[in-house]
Amino acid sequence: EVALSLQMLLLVTFGWTSNQFERQLERKLHFLIATSTVLVSSIPLFFGGYNPRCGTCDVAPMPLGCDDHTTECVRGDPITNNIFIYIFRGALSIATLFCTGAMISIYRTVYRQEKKMAAYRFRGAQEQTNEEINYPESKRIRKTMLFYTSSFYICWIIPMIIWLTPHSVPYLEIIADILFSLMGFFNMLVFIQPKCLRYQKDHPGTNILTCYFF
Repeated sequence: EVALSLQMLLLVTFGWTSNQFERQLERKLHFLIATSTVLVSSIPLFFGGYNPRCGTCDVAPMPLGCDDHTTECVRGDPITNNIFIYIFRGALSIATLFCTGAMISIYRTVYRQEKKMAAYRFRGAQEQTNEEINYPESKRIRKTMLFYTSSFYICWIIPMIIWLTPHSVPYLEIIADILFSLMGFFNMLVFIQPKCLRYQKDHPGTNILTCYFF
């Protein structure tokens, strides 16, 4: 999500081209993401950090609750678990701030560009249609940015709140696990939405959900 926000920020706000982004950053970002993921996820292997937790494999001591100083841990270390919790919280906080800031910057850039173009039009304000005056492009960008950011909030922020809430209800944790794995799916829906809207425009009366299958 951070890489996607960075790409959109560079293309829209800083005027990069797609070829420029591909040549200068895309492969480096893929390498950075893959390398950092492998390195960070490999560290618990050396400390017996990966253990079963509510049907999943997670960085947690075993048995669950052994970090309360009343039960001895058979595998794993509460310190390792706490370190990864802090890493997760820090990375998520940085990603949230960056993605939100990038979306705001992109929208402001498009809005300013539309205002500037409107100022240089040779027609009078009375001859402009309501659609032109209301800045349709910035509205479209704002809608797309809200969808992308909302998928991030729904699939990361909400699960994190549920996971970090003491004595969380079990069925809420199941919902959090499901949402956590759906961000890529939601981003795909947002990415192909313009094609769906064009199909809906060419075929009036078609339900938007039906458009995703054509």
